[in-house]
Amino acid sequence: MTSATLGSNVSYLYVIGLLGFARPKLAGFADRLDRASIITTSMVSDRTGEGADPALAWQERLPGGLVIWIFLAIELLTFSLFFVAYAWSYSKDPVVFAEAQSHLHPTSAAINTAVLLTGSWMAARAVWAIQHGHRDDHWLMAAGVAGVVFIGIKTFEYVEVFSDGFSMSTNAFWFYYMFVTFMHYLHVVGGAIIMTVLAVRSRREADNPERLVGVEAGAIYWHLVDVIWIVLFPLIYLVR
Repeated sequence: MTSATLGSNVSYLYVIGLLGFARPKLAGFADRLDRASIITTSMVSDRTGEGADPALAWQERLPGGLVIWIFLAIELLTFSLFFVAYAWSYSKDPVVFAEAQSHLHPTSAAINTAVLLTGSWMAARAVWAIQHGHRDDHWLMAAGVAGVVFIGIKTFEYVEVFSDGFSMSTNAFWFYYMFVTFMHYLHVVGGAIIMTVLAVRSRREADNPERLVGVEAGAIYWHLVDVIWIVLFPLIYLVR
């Protein structure tokens, strides 16, 4: 059994497990955001006085709550390990990697980069809007739409790759490409769902100041997805 085939089998098990756990985690994510927002808002009120507006006292706390920052650190560490492994494998067989990269479409990846950056800007605008007493739901929904556009473009790319006969067991490049980009793909799916859920709740609870922490956490998650892709894009599509 080749190393690529062994890695492929391991990755399949990982993806299946990830998909199995993704649904309940996504279902509970919004509830955790609500609980975090209630706790954090209470802490802000204790420090700034009864009835204090958390939108005016956001500097007094960690934006988005502690949990999202711990999650961010773990995710960045995990993807960093994959990036290092990819670079090491590339250095061992650059000719194979370069030939495999020639089958990709950097233009579509560049468009997706612009889509994600636009989504991050919209998520940041949503945080600004809620801090200043403006509507934030349309910004959140727009960020979710950006996620859907990314998913559509990336899905089309996957279809082309598979139709050309490539799979995770073809060689080391295709293993890393499909494994790491699909992990990121799932994160974008989660981000689009989170942005949509936050938009719907913001529309229903427009006067609830406790939404601030949840919106901040959602925006931080989206920025995480963006940062990961900014590293993935040149590493997978451009460096040869």
